[in-house]
Amino acid sequence: MDKETKSDSVKIRRIMKVGQYYKRSPLSVESKDDISAVREEVALATKKRKKPTKNMKANKKLETFQTLRYDTGDLIVITKTKQLLSYIMTITDKSPKKFRWSLVGKLQNTAIDALENLFKANAIDPQKNKALRDSCQLEAYAKLKMVGYFSLLAEENGCILKKQFYHISLLVSDAINLLFAWRRNSQ
Repeated sequence: MDKETKSDSVKIRRIMKVGQYYKRSPLSVESKDDISAVREEVALATKKRKKPTKNMKANKKLETFQTLRYDTGDLIVITKTKQLLSYIMTITDKSPKKFRWSLVGKLQNTAIDALENLFKANAIDPQKNKALRDSCQLEAYAKLKMVGYFSLLAEENGCILKKQFYHISLLVSDAINLLFAWRRNSQ
């Protein structure tokens, strides 16, 4: 047997030990058709047994963030703020321990407060209590601005990456623009 055939038969023996992907015995690798079949089975077996890396796990978390379903009955500003909150929770999961209970907690809680104020403002009837609705909207605006500032502090201190800060800034600015469009539309 030449060098290629020996390496293929060794791979077949390993595969037979691991998962019974290939049914033939390792001694039957003699013709070119058998060798090509073995190579295909080895390639198939190595693809199936691919271990996930850290990057693949991180990408899966971001994919779940991007594919979250939101209630279509909500206002767009509420949906955008939910996306912001979900993204903040995802990226701050691996932040340094020394910031986890101070800066990161403050960032997460402020984003939650912003979403809470938006829900309150949406629940208030504008014809009955317009002043309370406006105050809830202004409180949500202030909280969104604070989320932007806390994310800047988190980026400066190494809690989040620069690209994550950029993404948070985009989501915050979108939410603020939608909030002011909502205010203009309700007046």
